[in-house]
Amino acid sequence: MHFFRTNFLLIILFTFLSACVFAQDSSIVKWTATANKVSEGNYEVSYKGTIKKGWYLYSIDNKVVEIDGLKTVYDSSFIKANSFTLITNSKEIQDAIFQSNVQVISDSISFTEQVNFSDKVPSSFDVEINYSVSNGVELNTEKHFVKINTGEKPSATASFNRILIPSINIDKPLTSVKTSASASTDDVKSKGLFSLFALGFLGGLIALLTPCVFPMIPLTVSFFTKKAQNKKIGIRNAFLYGFFIFLIYVLITVPFHIFDKLNPDIFNGISTNVVLNVIFFIIFVAFALSFFGLYEITLPSSLTNSSDSKANAGTVTGIFFMALTLTIVSFSCTGPLAGSLLAGAVSGPGGAMRLTFGMAGFGAALGLPFALFALFPEMLKSLPKSGGWLTTVKVVLGFLELGFAFKFLSNADLVQHWGLLK
Repeated sequence: MHFFRTNFLLIILFTFLSACVFAQDSSIVKWTATANKVSEGNYEVSYKGTIKKGWYLYSIDNKVVEIDGLKTVYDSSFIKANSFTLITNSKEIQDAIFQSNVQVISDSISFTEQVNFSDKVPSSFDVEINYSVSNGVELNTEKHFVKINTGEKPSATASFNRILIPSINIDKPLTSVKTSASASTDDVKSKGLFSLFALGFLGGLIALLTPCVFPMIPLTVSFFTKKAQNKKIGIRNAFLYGFFIFLIYVLITVPFHIFDKLNPDIFNGISTNVVLNVIFFIIFVAFALSFFGLYEITLPSSLTNSSDSKANAGTVTGIFFMALTLTIVSFSCTGPLAGSLLAGAVSGPGGAMRLTFGMAGFGAALGLPFALFALFPEMLKSLPKSGGWLTTVKVVLGFLELGFAFKFLSNADLVQHWGLLK
């Protein structure tokens, strides 16, 4: 009975995690867009949307005034849309909500727009797509944001001129004034980063329940508290150990900040690249098979031996290398989870800072128990004993990794219209 109760709680936990991860991808219509250069400063933007089964999008030729028609809003005043061409044919149905005949589009929609740039063409620009959808019972109005690459090299002037308020004199900008619009944007970015930190923290807590990490908690805490000259030094060493685990996961993200500075559009390129999305799919399937027990993904043993040889609990440097050894040894369990976090952050907007906040949350959750149990060693008695339930955790994580895998395959499928995942 205890075994089944444990399994049930684990399933509920990972269902909740999956809901958190995919909550941001709940739009009825999934959009992709590409820009093709027609002439200097003129581009044809092609939009393609996949509509959720059972729903339909109201076409632009409806006469019902309550319906918001399909339209696009560009992020800069110097971008002008000259013509709109709907490629997908609409069909007429009797709509239960408005009790009248309406023109709708189901399954998928495609349209093009001729766009003119009155200033230098940027390497990318943002578009807001507005539309209304229904399933005959509910009526939703959605806004979907798409970043479109032009293929041009990043231009400092073009980037500078991409403003939302035409009345601002760009030759004499009021750099000391912060508008309410910019303030709200900063708030949204801040909330997004802290949400990613919380998601990383939740992933780290789950990683604690894996067979590679969980048995190490009481062993490591006991090692520090018993080997130290006094209790105070033991607690200090355990705190340092937990902090260094946090620091190591933050340091992992440093190279991504370097790449981000070299090319500001690198993360957008990764998220929209078909080949990379297919590679991510293969990697996550490999992670899932590892969790299912077919093999173990480990770092080279020479790296582990080198780190372990420098570990000495009596010095700060030694404690750092002890934390590094744990990070390397537990890679077979934490690697796929951390990899999921990295891939999820890379495929979203926000650049390298998203990676740092996500991995900081992951490292904080992994390091926290070592500090807490050193401070309150009597709590170690309340920890459940290692056993078969740890294997159950790995298997459930394997299914979660498969979910991530098919998410990236779906990205590639939507761009190329293979029709593999309807």
